[in-house]
Amino acid sequence: YSRCYQLGDADEPIHEAATLEVPLYGVPMALRSKAYLASCDDRSMALTGKLSTGSGYLETELEEWGAYEVRVDTVPPTIRRVDNYTWLIEDKVTRARYLRYRVTQDDAWVLANFDAKNNRLQVRRDKLGSGKLKLEVWDAAGNRAER
Repeated sequence: YSRCYQLGDADEPIHEAATLEVPLYGVPMALRSKAYLASCDDRSMALTGKLSTGSGYLETELEEWGAYEVRVDTVPPTIRRVDNYTWLIEDKVTRARYLRYRVTQDDAWVLANFDAKNNRLQVRRDKLGSGKLKLEVWDAAGNRAER
């Protein structure tokens, strides 16, 4: 949704994170809440930010110089079942440790353990009843997946 902007020299360090506000002129109003700043060089790097209320700007913390562009995330996270009690959760934009999740059984909350190193979400078998488990996962843009 924007051209690539080169900010500073990528070889120079930033000693303290700086707040950056990027205008969202080309982004439709309905998609502005899903906008994020991404590196033009590395397609997997994303800097999520918050939409400044009413101003039409995306505000984010910049920790290194580089080339950045505005993108929109409309794809929900992926959930892959490993077994009846374990899932792998991933998202192409939001890092797994920043994904939000909720596990329920018969509409009652269930305690789950998330291993951020392996993107693995697991529930303890001894803490479950006999009902069906339901997993919901949200990314930083609010996209939701359910299993």
